Amino acid sequence: MKTLIFLITIIAATSLVGANEIIPIWNSSVGGGEIQDMEILPGGQQALILAGIVDSKFFFVDTETGETIREVPTKYFTYANFEITPDSTKIVSVMGSNYVEVRDIQTLELLGSANITRPDKHVAWISQTVVDPIRPVAYFCLIARRDFDNHSEYKSKIIAYNYETMEALPDITDFADVDR
Repeated sequence: MKTLIFLITIIAATSLVGANEIIPIWNSSVGGGEIQDMEILPGGQQALILAGIVDSKFFFVDTETGETIREVPTKYFTYANFEITPDSTKIVSVMGSNYVEVRDIQTLELLGSANITRPDKHVAWISQTVVDPIRPVAYFCLIARRDFDNHSEYKSKIIAYNYETMEALPDITDFADVDR
């Protein structure tokens, strides 16, 4: 989904300026390992990139030159992602499979966190994060898998948290079976 949003953003940007004015730059010094997520920060001068798996880091990168401005070590794992809040002051991030954090966008100071409850006898992870454009609510798609001898059962539901208080809100949907 983020890829689709990124492509739509690029298409919209190219319609506003000539194609020869956009010069994509990638600096290979950004991260060692898997890129988990990337967002352009307000103002468009910097991008925030989450790269790595166990010894991961947030990288603040100059969008014009591709140079790394600063790095902030963190402990994120596979399935990590983040979204910027509408007021552009915080990021809501998923650390690993079911741990959610809210951080200050400039300092990356931890402001709040929550563990997402997994259903009994299931492995679970958050596959997507969406921040409400009006209310201080983050929505998460929780996928759960239960393994049997000859097959696996998958379920998913959408859950919500107030990212200002980290209070769990009523689930948007109940668990439903997912065909795999």
